[in-house]
Amino acid sequence: MLLGMGKTTISVESSTRDRLAAWAARHGRPMGEEIEVLLDIAERNEFWEQVSAGYADGYAPAPADEYPEYADLPQLGPFPTPPEMVDDIPPTVYDR
Repeated sequence: MLLGMGKTTISVESSTRDRLAAWAARHGRPMGEEIEVLLDIAERNEFWEQVSAGYADGYAPAPADEYPEYADLPQLGPFPTPPEMVDDIPPTVYDR
Protein backbone atom coordinates (compact mmCIF):
# COMPACT_ATOMS: atom_id res chain seq x y z
CA MET A 1 0.00 0.00 0.00
CA LEU A 2 2.67 2.53 0.96
CA LEU A 3 5.30 1.15 -1.37
CA GLY A 4 7.52 3.99 -2.46
CA MET A 5 6.26 6.32 0.26
CA GLY A 6 8.55 7.31 3.08
CA LYS A 7 7.52 6.65 6.65
CA THR A 8 8.38 8.60 9.73
CA THR A 9 7.80 8.44 13.44
CA ILE A 10 6.27 11.25 15.43
CA SER A 11 6.32 11.72 19.17
CA VAL A 12 2.94 12.26 20.82
CA GLU A 13 1.59 11.70 24.30
CA SER A 14 0.37 8.15 24.82
CA SER A 15 -3.12 9.48 25.54
CA THR A 16 -3.13 11.21 22.13
CA ARG A 17 -1.93 8.02 20.44
CA ASP A 18 -4.67 6.04 22.19
CA ARG A 19 -7.35 8.54 21.19
CA LEU A 20 -6.18 8.49 17.58
CA ALA A 21 -6.07 4.69 17.53
CA ALA A 22 -9.62 4.50 18.91
CA TRP A 23 -10.86 7.14 16.43
CA ALA A 24 -9.24 5.31 13.50
CA ALA A 25 -10.68 1.98 14.65
CA ARG A 26 -14.19 3.47 14.79
CA HIS A 27 -13.81 4.46 11.14
CA GLY A 28 -12.09 1.25 10.08
CA ARG A 29 -8.90 2.97 8.96
CA PRO A 30 -5.23 2.66 9.88
CA MET A 31 -3.92 5.56 11.98
CA GLY A 32 -1.88 7.02 9.11
CA GLU A 33 -4.92 7.15 6.85
CA GLU A 34 -7.01 8.62 9.67
CA ILE A 35 -4.44 11.39 10.14
CA GLU A 36 -4.69 12.21 6.41
CA VAL A 37 -8.48 12.43 6.58
CA LEU A 38 -8.33 14.60 9.71
CA LEU A 39 -5.82 16.91 7.99
CA ASP A 40 -8.09 17.13 4.94
CA ILE A 41 -10.96 18.19 7.21
CA ALA A 42 -8.77 20.73 9.07
CA GLU A 43 -7.48 22.24 5.81
CA ARG A 44 -10.98 22.50 4.37
CA ASN A 45 -12.27 24.13 7.58
CA GLU A 46 -9.39 26.61 7.52
CA PHE A 47 -10.13 27.46 3.87
CA TRP A 48 -13.82 28.11 4.56
CA GLU A 49 -13.01 30.12 7.68
CA GLN A 50 -10.81 32.36 5.52
CA VAL A 51 -13.56 32.67 2.91
CA SER A 52 -16.12 33.50 5.61
CA ALA A 53 -13.76 36.05 7.18
CA GLY A 54 -13.27 37.70 3.81
CA TYR A 55 -17.00 38.10 3.30
CA ALA A 56 -17.48 39.21 6.92
CA ASP A 57 -14.95 41.98 6.27
CA GLY A 58 -17.21 43.26 3.52
CA TYR A 59 -15.53 41.65 0.54
CA ALA A 60 -18.05 40.88 -2.14
CA PRO A 61 -16.95 41.19 -5.75
CA ALA A 62 -19.29 43.32 -7.76
CA PRO A 63 -20.76 41.14 -10.50
CA ALA A 64 -20.82 44.06 -12.91
CA ASP A 65 -17.06 44.40 -12.61
CA GLU A 66 -16.12 40.79 -13.34
CA TYR A 67 -19.18 39.49 -15.20
CA PRO A 68 -21.33 42.30 -16.59
CA GLU A 69 -23.82 39.78 -18.01
CA TYR A 70 -24.81 38.88 -14.42
CA ALA A 71 -25.02 42.45 -13.09
CA ASP A 72 -28.82 42.27 -12.76
CA LEU A 73 -28.70 39.32 -10.30
CA PRO A 74 -29.21 40.00 -6.56
CA GLN A 75 -26.24 39.88 -4.19
CA LEU A 76 -25.51 36.53 -2.51
CA GLY A 77 -25.83 35.65 1.15
CA PRO A 78 -25.95 34.62 3.86
CA PHE A 79 -23.03 32.28 3.45
CA PRO A 80 -22.81 28.92 5.27
CA THR A 81 -20.36 28.50 8.11
CA PRO A 82 -17.43 26.07 7.74
CA PRO A 83 -18.92 23.09 9.65
CA GLU A 84 -21.81 23.03 7.17
CA MET A 85 -19.30 22.77 4.32
CA VAL A 86 -17.56 19.52 5.27
CA ASP A 87 -20.29 17.06 4.28
CA ASP A 88 -18.42 16.16 1.11
CA ILE A 89 -15.19 15.03 2.84
CA PRO A 90 -14.35 11.59 1.42
CA PRO A 91 -14.60 8.75 3.94
CA THR A 92 -11.11 7.51 3.04
CA VAL A 93 -8.08 8.89 1.24
CA TYR A 94 -8.79 6.45 -1.59
CA ASP A 95 -12.17 8.09 -2.30
CA ARG A 96 -10.62 11.47 -3.19
